[in-house]
Formats: sequence, C-alpha cells, structure tokens
Amino acid sequence: LLFIVDRTAPTVNIYFPKNYTVFDSCKVNIRWEGSDNVRIDHYAIKIDNNEWKEMYTTECSLVLPAGKHIVYVRSYDALGNFDEKKVIFASHYEQKNYIHILDLENFIKKI
Repeated sequence: LLFIVDRTAPTVNIYFPKNYTVFDSCKVNIRWEGSDNVRIDHYAIKIDNNEWKEMYTTECSLVLPAGKHIVYVRSYDALGNFDEKKVIFASHYEQKNYIHILDLENFIKKI
C-alpha cells in the first residue's frame, strides 16, 4: 500500500479583469486559470464581503452595482490545499456618458 501526501498547494491566476480596471457597464466577466501537481478539485469565488461560492469552471459573469469591487478566486486540490488571488476594479457607468479617468488607482481608492 502506497500513500502519497500532497503538500503542494495549487496555483491560481486571474487573467481578467486586470487590477484597477474601470468598467462602464454593470456586467463584468471574470476569468482565471489554475494548475496543480496532481489536479484541481474546484475553485471558489468571493465578491466583496459576500460568502465564498464553489465553482467548477474558470470564468463567470457578474452584474454588480457601481462602485469599487474586490473579487477573490481560490483554486483547491483534492486535499484542501489552496491558493488565493484577488483583483480590485470599479464599475462606474452612466446610461449615455462614458467617463475618462486618468488615474485609475486613485479613483478606486476614493470610491
């Protein structure tokens, strides 16, 4: 009988959106990718201060109110090891007007 102990956490990277992106829409697509030395069991996503939600895909679409948002993504392996990344962005939209923001980081900090 052979037991293998997996102490290596998987990795996760959020590819979209990039940090400090400002969207002129309330709909935001989130895309990530994970890898592990054995296999990814599942992912979990958390929006702002809400509860974690298990995911079995590497993307989702969110409809968010205007303002600053933080999305956290975790990748889990079968033994519960995980990696976590976050992305900070803002959704700021007006029905007919687009806004132009030169300093995105300071804009987000003010929200």
